[in-house]
Amino acid sequence: YIFIDLIIGSGKRSLDQYRKAFGVAKNTKELFIHQRDYDIYQQRKNNYVNQTNTAVFIDSYMPFHPDFKIFNQKVGITPEKYYEALNNYFNFFEKEYSMKVIIAAHPKSQYEKHPNFYKERKLYKNQTDQLIAQSKIVMMHGSTAVNFIILYKKPMIILDISKISNYTGGSKLAEIFNENIIDLSNKDTYQNPITFSINHEKYSQYKD
Repeated sequence: YIFIDLIIGSGKRSLDQYRKAFGVAKNTKELFIHQRDYDIYQQRKNNYVNQTNTAVFIDSYMPFHPDFKIFNQKVGITPEKYYEALNNYFNFFEKEYSMKVIIAAHPKSQYEKHPNFYKERKLYKNQTDQLIAQSKIVMMHGSTAVNFIILYKKPMIILDISKISNYTGGSKLAEIFNENIIDLSNKDTYQNPITFSINHEKYSQYKD
């Protein structure tokens, strides 16, 4: 063990991880800080008061994300199959719940190079927190944007693609919240009833 003087963590779980990873002595101090998303939320929370009849999907730029090349990882699904799976569910959702699905484009996305993958749906870049705040519900695989979902107390739908790709973030998030889970490889799960309320206990635990 390397004994350290100070642990800085955001959340109880991160502090626990650091305690296990490093040597903690009697004089080791711990400093709890919040993430930058909380500062953004505090600055803007009163600006987004008008709710729209929308569901926002937190885009991951999944098949094109540059990190896959940087870390030599394979996503395990073609763009055509990935976006087809998304749009199939979006079509069902819009018809079933009379609500438009809009896209919070990933900050690194370059959809001008990949047009029409989301069909006619509107894409908005660098507006994720606003779109979440003004939506009725949020769809995602897994993203740090979950912080805004928790802070704005929005219900979420977890779109699990672990059975059609190498990405398992959605299934891990599903283990935490365990509701509104849609397996995009199985259209039967489209019929799973969607809860438009939140589990306050789980949201509070995640925030801690």
